[in-house]
Parts: sequence; structure tokens; C-alpha cells
Amino acid sequence: SLKSLAIEQLALKSILKTNKALVHDKIAKEEVNGRLQANERALESELEGIFSKSKWVYCGRSYNAENLSSLISTFADDIYCKAPTIVNELVNRNKPSGSANAAIKKLVLAMAENYDEELLGLPEDTFPAEKGLYFSCLRNFGLHSEADSEWIFPTEVRNELVNTLFSDTHENVVLKAQSPVWLSDIDEFWAAPPYGLTKGIRSIWLMAFVLSHLKDYAFYDKNEATGEVIFITQPDDEFALKLIQKPQNVAVQAIQMNKTR
Repeated sequence: SLKSLAIEQLALKSILKTNKALVHDKIAKEEVNGRLQANERALESELEGIFSKSKWVYCGRSYNAENLSSLISTFADDIYCKAPTIVNELVNRNKPSGSANAAIKKLVLAMAENYDEELLGLPEDTFPAEKGLYFSCLRNFGLHSEADSEWIFPTEVRNELVNTLFSDTHENVVLKAQSPVWLSDIDEFWAAPPYGLTKGIRSIWLMAFVLSHLKDYAFYDKNEATGEVIFITQPDDEFALKLIQKPQNVAVQAIQMNKTR
């Protein structure tokens, strides 16, 4: 049965890992490895048989698991129906690699320091990783564009799904709060259905969202040592670093314009 095969698999792995006598007994070690491989094949066969006979229920409807990966993809498309398609493997994961994190950091810092420059001040004659992220995650979505001879992060984005993401966040998170909203709250909002953005892209788009509201948001930085919340005029490099590493310590608040005279 599946249970007995799984128990034997764990037991054999434990023997290989903890039995010091096997270090000096080559024949015994080969015997244990042989049993482990045979058990792995039996376990895989048992699982395939179970999955082939299984029926899956989603939202009250039954599905046959003829192609489980296709089925999972269908469910994911339904659950994360507002998730934009991002064609960049560096950021399209919840645990980016060290090199990917370095490129994300450089890009977010460039966004804070050179938001009004073409290419965000990135080199024109070379193509580092952060420049690739700029094109695939910002420029191609219309998140950084030229308007009236100026480079800006527009409040209305050309890509429909990203525009929906930003407008939903502005209306349902920032405006409704009527108080400073920590960027960690927005980060969680974006990670949950129906958006499901991965960690890699959230930092980049979070800075883009903040920069698209330079004229109608107030910005705050929390001193972690004292707990004091300080108003700042606009996002700077320290704000950008906290956005990546400690988004619970930076916040935005919509400026409520009083139209009465």
C-alpha cells in the first residue's frame, strides 16, 4: 500500500543517513541503496495508479485527472484570474536567486533615484540584468513611459491587467484606509487571489505603484528603533531599500483634497 511504501522509503533513507556502519561496509550500503531504488519505483507506480483513478472536485464540479498538470493550470487560472503574464524567470518566482535579488535591488533603487529619466539612468551601451528587468517588467507593460517629453510612472497603465491591479489597490486599499497604509499590507494584497503575484515582481511593481502617485500620496518612514513614523517628501533610496526588505516600515496615504472654499 502507499502507506507501507512511504514508511519503508523514510526508513531506508534514515538508515543511509544515520547508520555509521555503512560507511565501512560497501556491500551493505549497496544493498540498502538497491532496496531504496526499488522502493522508489514501487512508490511512483503506486502514486500513478492512485492519481489515474482519482476524481478531483473544484467549486462543486468533478474532474478526472487524465492530465493533472493541465488540471492544476486550469484551477490556477481561475483562482488567479487577475494575474498578469510576466515573461521573466528571474522574478517570476517566490524565492528569487541571489543574482536575481541583486538585480531587483539595483532596479528599485534606480526607480527611486532616476524615476524621471529614460532607462532610469541605467547604462545605454551595456545590458546588465537590471536593465533586462526594466524592459520586461516595466517598459513592456507601459509602467514607465514618456509623456509630454517627460518620463513618468503613469497612473493609468497601458496593460489592462496591471492597470486593474493598480486601480484596485488605490481604491480598495489606500483610499478606504483613510490612514497610512504600510506597504506590507499592499504586498499581501497582491500575493493573495485573484492576483497571486510572486515575490520577485512585487517589489518592482510596488515601487512603480508608489511612484505613479507622487502627486496624490503622502509618504512615511518608520524608525525601527524608536517606532516613530516620519513624513518624507517623496520616496528616496532608503525608502526603496525598506520597500524591498522591510515593507512594514514604509507607508503611503492618499491626500484628501478639500474642494470647499
